[in-house]
Amino acid sequence: MSRGTNRLEITDKQLELDTVIGMVAKLSANGSEIARLMIGCLSELKDRRESDLIPVTKFTQGMHTLNAISKQFAHVKSEVDEAQHEINSLLACRRFYSRPEYLAALELIDIQTSCESLLHLLGYQEHGRRELRKQVIAKNAERGYYDE
Repeated sequence: MSRGTNRLEITDKQLELDTVIGMVAKLSANGSEIARLMIGCLSELKDRRESDLIPVTKFTQGMHTLNAISKQFAHVKSEVDEAQHEINSLLACRRFYSRPEYLAALELIDIQTSCESLLHLLGYQEHGRRELRKQVIAKNAERGYYDE
């Protein structure tokens, strides 16, 4: 926001949602229902941005080759093996952690992150991956896989 104006300047950088939420909060102080709804929507958007899967690119920059794709797929399989180990430990109750399901959950998120990285290697940027997820959700909904 420019000093001395009410104009919001948006650059090519990620919009600072905390700033926008604060600005809208000032409007909602006047009792605006629309402003309160906007705060809810912006807060949800902020939460989604902070929890979206992000591909790991540190080890694969510039490696959009079949060899890199093969290596990433092998990594996905190794993450599945790690998750399987944690799930087996959880089911057998062989570990004495206060929350063994937490370790299994972390491994499952590692699988998701590895798959996101593989999609990135296949050339799908954030928007493309989001569109693919929408298509899979629609396909699964059409097949009746979700309780409504």
